[in-house]
Amino acid sequence: MPIPGSPHNTLSLIHIKDCAAAIVRCLKGDYPSGAAFFVDDGKTHTIQQLIAPMAKAFGKEPKIIYLPSWVFRPLASAAYWVCTAFRKEAVITPSKIKELLCPHWVCESQKTQEILQWKPQIALEEGIGETARWYKQKGWI
Repeated sequence: MPIPGSPHNTLSLIHIKDCAAAIVRCLKGDYPSGAAFFVDDGKTHTIQQLIAPMAKAFGKEPKIIYLPSWVFRPLASAAYWVCTAFRKEAVITPSKIKELLCPHWVCESQKTQEILQWKPQIALEEGIGETARWYKQKGWI
């Protein structure tokens, strides 16, 4: 499994059920127009920390290859120009690669938790397991 960038890149995650519960709280409250509420599971995760629970949930032993970020930029540019030449929609573009390679995709939900009186309930490992089962039931994997 190729992983772009560093295994130490960080991201915030939240299970869809926890996200939906926060949205319901927002809809039921009276908040000023334009108010922003960040939601996460309360922790910052590294890419490295996701590998073991995902492998367990999917019953696979991954072979990890960390690819340096410089590998992706020329590939994205080439894919973009080939797709343009054949009048196809490019899925991987230089701007998407720039997003993908961002080292930190994190937010902090403490303020949201206080205002909405909401807390995420589903731990990372439990959420990954539930998500894997859902994908398998739907035949997506």
